[in-house]
Amino acid sequence: MIRLRIDLPFDAFEAVCQDRGRIKNLIDSALSRHGYSRTDNQPVCYGFGAITRPVGNNGLRRVERVILGSSDPRVTTALARITLEDLIEPALTSGAGLDLRRGGIIRDERGTPDEALSLYAVSPIRVLSRTGGNRSQALLEPGEAFDTALNRSMTTRFGRPFRLKLIPDRLYSFARRGHLSASMAVGLRPNGRPLCLPGIVTPFVLAGPADDLRDAWFSGLGTGTGMGFGCVEEAAL
Repeated sequence: MIRLRIDLPFDAFEAVCQDRGRIKNLIDSALSRHGYSRTDNQPVCYGFGAITRPVGNNGLRRVERVILGSSDPRVTTALARITLEDLIEPALTSGAGLDLRRGGIIRDERGTPDEALSLYAVSPIRVLSRTGGNRSQALLEPGEAFDTALNRSMTTRFGRPFRLKLIPDRLYSFARRGHLSASMAVGLRPNGRPLCLPGIVTPFVLAGPADDLRDAWFSGLGTGTGMGFGCVEEAAL
């Protein structure tokens, strides 16, 4: 199990992108250099999240922090070998790739408790409903249906049953009038506009068996964690 934090200095203007797809490309390349390659269209047992700030009015955002982790031994071996020199996105044109090499890599040594975690969403938590045919849609309200879809997505990723329960913070939900949805840009459309997908963002308590909490903490929560969804951080008490 491993969880890394990559912190960038405030003047790292080469660490600028429009969407999480650029960060995904960088991470996939870094993992591949050290022996792990994801399979297309297959769920992954790792996750990342990014804290970014807008730069100007053209949709660009400067990356301030990336959190990256996994509880899967196939991934953790590669993660443990990542160095700063690996943190550059492959690009056909020299200097065009996202560059995080001026950052610092910090290994997060925190473990997980046995019964519950008090967390907040660094990036939207995304789960999908199961409907007839091949179409599905994101569930944007916590509750029984959300928990069912959440556990189904984690089971698909890890190949074993999950029994997690997400309990949103009541005061936060009240202040937001129950509207917890948020969208995140994961790529660009052919016309250059961002492709945004929704999930929920809220402080919450995550309850469940210790193994389930461990995998959620290190590898991300829900679906799309390899695109930057479902990254969580410990809430300050």
